[in-house]
Amino acid sequence: MNDITPEDGLVDGSSIPDYTNVWRMTRVLGGVEEQIGVWHDRVDHETRDGERLLVRRQTSEHRQDGTRHQHLDELNAVTLAPRRVQWVQDDVTRVDLRWQGRRFAGRHWMVVPGSDEGLPLEVSVELPRPAFDWHAWGLLIAGFPLADGYAAGFLARAGGSTGSMTELVRRFALRVVGRDRAADIDCFVVDVDAGVPWRFWISTTREPRPVVQLSIEPASGVTQWWKP
Repeated sequence: MNDITPEDGLVDGSSIPDYTNVWRMTRVLGGVEEQIGVWHDRVDHETRDGERLLVRRQTSEHRQDGTRHQHLDELNAVTLAPRRVQWVQDDVTRVDLRWQGRRFAGRHWMVVPGSDEGLPLEVSVELPRPAFDWHAWGLLIAGFPLADGYAAGFLARAGGSTGSMTELVRRFALRVVGRDRAADIDCFVVDVDAGVPWRFWISTTREPRPVVQLSIEPASGVTQWWKP
């Protein structure tokens, strides 16, 4: 199975509408559910320098540590090729990258292995071929031609925080594992191997919003949920 790239024309974000959305974030450990925060999610279509862009702005408040996060994704509205990625925690810009084809450059927060300390580093990476950016996660998955039994692989910047430059980009694999109904919306259920298991409920029509809910299993026995 060949990995899909933004140049292949197989990923198409044309059906993703403008929307606003709010998720409740919870964590389930040992069968006990804990409220951990609120995640605000908004998408607008804009035109800049003649290019149609899909712009996602997100904010989240986390009860555990009191932090507030802001996220920005700017993508080509059709191919979902990344143009800009930004992540700000409280008043600290941890990631601010701009993409041009196969190359991304800018600030990237890197954690030194064996330490909890991080450093904002200036990076410039040129890949063998164009790739996606996993910071867009479910929005990116919604652009794939999902259908019963569909599976695909793709390369993306992982958004990782290790000190190894080779781990900034990795291969992802997705598979449609069924259908379900969430928040009164018919959905494809999509599993993604992103280093840890992700599961997305993607609206079959991408309306009224493409990503209805999702879960992540960051560690054994722990599941984090984003639910409407």
